[in-house]
Amino acid sequence: MDWYLTLALILGALLFSLIVLRLPVFVALLGIGVVVLIGEYGWEAAAGQVPLGFASSLQSYSLAPVVLFFLMGEILFRSGIVEGAIGAIRLALDRVPGKLSASATVTGAILGVVSGSSVATTALLGKNLVPAMRKMNYTPVLALGSVMSAGGLAMVIPPSTTAVVLGATASIPVGPLLIAGILPGVLLAIGYLIVQFILVIFFKGDGNEREALAGAERPSFWERTKGLPGALLPLLVIFAVVLGLIFYGIATPTESAAFGVLAAFVLALLQRRLTLKVIWESATSTVITSGGILLLIGAAGSFSQALAASGVLSGFLGEVRGLEAPDWLILVLLLVIVLFLGMFLETLSIVMITAPFFVPIVSDLGVNSVWFGILWLIALRLGMVTPPFGLELFVMRRAAPEYSMGTIYKASLPFILSDVMVMTLIFVFPAIALVLVVAS
Repeated sequence: MDWYLTLALILGALLFSLIVLRLPVFVALLGIGVVVLIGEYGWEAAAGQVPLGFASSLQSYSLAPVVLFFLMGEILFRSGIVEGAIGAIRLALDRVPGKLSASATVTGAILGVVSGSSVATTALLGKNLVPAMRKMNYTPVLALGSVMSAGGLAMVIPPSTTAVVLGATASIPVGPLLIAGILPGVLLAIGYLIVQFILVIFFKGDGNEREALAGAERPSFWERTKGLPGALLPLLVIFAVVLGLIFYGIATPTESAAFGVLAAFVLALLQRRLTLKVIWESATSTVITSGGILLLIGAAGSFSQALAASGVLSGFLGEVRGLEAPDWLILVLLLVIVLFLGMFLETLSIVMITAPFFVPIVSDLGVNSVWFGILWLIALRLGMVTPPFGLELFVMRRAAPEYSMGTIYKASLPFILSDVMVMTLIFVFPAIALVLVVAS
């Protein structure tokens, strides 16, 4: 059978397993990998290959920060440190036009630092901010779009667990990839704020918020900002510890993640927020979440083996290498593939599926892997909010069931345009992603 027919069969079986049978992703990847390897090598050989592929995928030292970053975020979140920072930011933005939408973006950036999960951030912001925006008659485009865009910042802003997994899976240096995410993450957030400003000023997206607040007694600048330094200081310390150690070459990403956990523990202890309950809940949640990710990575190892054994991988690479097309067009096509898969699959699953195909191509083209890794992350983020099947669209529907899917689709479009513009800037000017990496 030709490689492209085999690929279509494998991907068709994968999508059928995930969408129709509703199997967990790691079960689908592992199951298809096992079936293909049995078909290629027979029962005996496959019985040895599958455990080997599963285990070898988990032996990367670069995966260690995933667990540590999750633990760090859990301690900061469950101890109430993050909640205090979010409250202080909302108060400080009291007089900003469209303050609730701006709060969503800033809060999304903060949650990105401590959680690394775009889905969790979108769900949390949706449940807490959308009702307040609806009460103020915000337009759905501003209310829903602000929340969905803010949730995606967790995938780019360091320390992003998606970036760590991408780096470990695609042989991209994890430390430089985390550092490279700083400026693109800031640019994405600025783009969202600009979209919000346009929606508020030119389309009155904030409804009657300004009229409702005009006659109310509002706190002075000092009252609004006096608690900000103290609330943000713990998170700034964590951010500085984790990325500073990597930036100056003092520690590896794994070591800096361990220092981040220690810093979170000490800060929570000094603020008398560290209880046995916080420690237990943080530890158990970390084990459950990171365990699920490691299962997915292990299953993807067997899936990658199956792609190689079936000839799909070599066939695809041979076809791409034979294309008479400019390098930039090939890279764009790779990003479009990521965007397309993002309409159906979860981000880490896409990383596991595409890495075996993309890594050799990027290496052949001689482009900077860190730069392309950032573009890869933004494409993953875009796929999550692209109609009709982006995962965050359905998370938003669950968090705000009073809005139709059509309304949610419409709300995502201005912010998708902003992401595309930022992505284009980084594509044309790689220095945006690489300047801090070079400086380190």
